[in-house]
Amino acid sequence: MRTAIRLAGHLGKSLLVCLFSLAVAWGTPPDQVRLRLDWTPWSLHTFLFVAQKHGFFAEENLKVNIYVPSNPEDTLKLVAVGQDHFGLSYQTDTILARAAGIPVVSIAALVQHPLNVLMALKDAGIRSPADLKGKKIGSPLIPSDDVYLETVAQRVGLSKDDYKVVDVGFNLVPSLLSGQVDAVIGAYFVWEKVQIELEGKEVVIFRLQDYGVPDFYESVLLTSEKLLRTQPDLVRRFMRAAVRGMRYTIAHPEEALAILLERNPDLRPELARRALHALIPLMQDGVPKLGWQTAEKWQRLQDYMYTHKLLRKKTPVAEMFTNDYLP
Repeated sequence: MRTAIRLAGHLGKSLLVCLFSLAVAWGTPPDQVRLRLDWTPWSLHTFLFVAQKHGFFAEENLKVNIYVPSNPEDTLKLVAVGQDHFGLSYQTDTILARAAGIPVVSIAALVQHPLNVLMALKDAGIRSPADLKGKKIGSPLIPSDDVYLETVAQRVGLSKDDYKVVDVGFNLVPSLLSGQVDAVIGAYFVWEKVQIELEGKEVVIFRLQDYGVPDFYESVLLTSEKLLRTQPDLVRRFMRAAVRGMRYTIAHPEEALAILLERNPDLRPELARRALHALIPLMQDGVPKLGWQTAEKWQRLQDYMYTHKLLRKKTPVAEMFTNDYLP
């Protein structure tokens, strides 16, 4: 009897899969989905191109347009109003958006820890952030980066008067290699650090969370409150395909890398390879399932931002994220 019940259950599931496949095959139009990246394609985005290449989105009857925005700063607003269904952004920006009344929700954390570090060339003799006294530090002048730098400095007994911040925009690597600055804040240790190492230079990094900055999610996948409310099935189908892409990337990194490079031939292959292998552990570190988020991390970062005047008011963290759509 138990065998018969199990068999019936398996047959039922198989029938559902077959019916769905037939519906797609018979011409049910796929849902058109717009996915807005946070920056030009790089190793972090590999799982999305994998999901597209292997038909994971298509199997969920989705046609996903993955595109690079002309202005990444508009992502939160455009996702909120429905111009884009999904977008990649940052935990800090999501908290700021919620405080501004922009109804976006993080549905997955793509990276479980900060990628942003304080970085210097090894031959500069900087062995600790305390050695930055009297030094020039390059920064893109993003407000959160400047606060992170102050936090690290305070942890080792320095004040803002002990170092000079230099606006280098996003030219972090050239400014460091040329000697324009002694260190930089805002660099990703999985990307800019690797770029410098590929030039034959050794690098020292100081992780923000080791010097008083809360551990946070570097990158998150967002959608709108409205889409969650009106089309929850579309969100679930998208997330099933996206997480399949993540799992495939983790299990087959070299094949996944080849897909990324095929779609983005301007990427430097060895840089993309090293970055992907560095990212994979950070995608799954200490979580019960890929994409998992906790209220504690959201609350700690919001409290930190409020304390350091990056945020004018707090909002409920339960409205900032959800794990309900993770497969």
